Amino acid sequence: TAPEARQGARSSSMTAAATRGSWHIRLTTPRPGSSRGSAAAAAVEELLRFDGPVELATWRFASEPLTLGGQRVERGDPVLVVLAAADRDPARFPDPDRLDLGRTRNPHLGYGHGIHYCLGAPLARLEARAALGELLSRLPGLRLAADVVELRWRGGLIMRGLRELPVVFTAEPMARGDGASAM
Repeated sequence: TAPEARQGARSSSMTAAATRGSWHIRLTTPRPGSSRGSAAAAAVEELLRFDGPVELATWRFASEPLTLGGQRVERGDPVLVVLAAADRDPARFPDPDRLDLGRTRNPHLGYGHGIHYCLGAPLARLEARAALGELLSRLPGLRLAADVVELRWRGGLIMRGLRELPVVFTAEPMARGDGASAM
C-alpha cells in the first residue's frame, strides 16, 4: 500500500461549512453498516442537527412586549435565536446530546425555517450526501490526523466551521478492470 497521505480542506461555501464542520464528529463516531442511500441521508440530517454550520439566527427585534423563557422582552429589544440550542432541545429530540446517525425523526433547524429557510438547502443536502457516501466508500480508513481539541474554528456571528480538517488515510489500490490505474 502507499504511504499515508495528509490532506486539509479549505472552503467558505455553505455546503463545505456544513460538511467540514461535522466531519470531525463523523470521523470519531462508529460508522453504520452503509453510507449509501437512506443511511447517508439520515447521517447528514443528524450531523446538521448535532453540529450544523449556522449556530445563531440573525438579530430580531420584539415588535411587542413579551416574555420568553421567564425573561421580559420589551418592544424594540433585540432577540438572538440560538439555533444550535434549539436543535438540542430535549422536548423536541430524544437524547439530544447524543449523535444518532440513524435518527429518523429529525426536524432540525440546520437550514433555518419558514421564510428564513435556506434556498440552497436541497442542493447542500445532495452534495453532503454524495460527499459523505463517496468519501467513506473510497477511503474506509479515513480518520482525523489531529486531536479534536486541536481543531480551530472560524469565527463569525452567523456561519461557523473548521478552518482546516486534517485527515489521514491509507491509499488502497483501485480494483482492476475499472479503467483506472492503481493508486
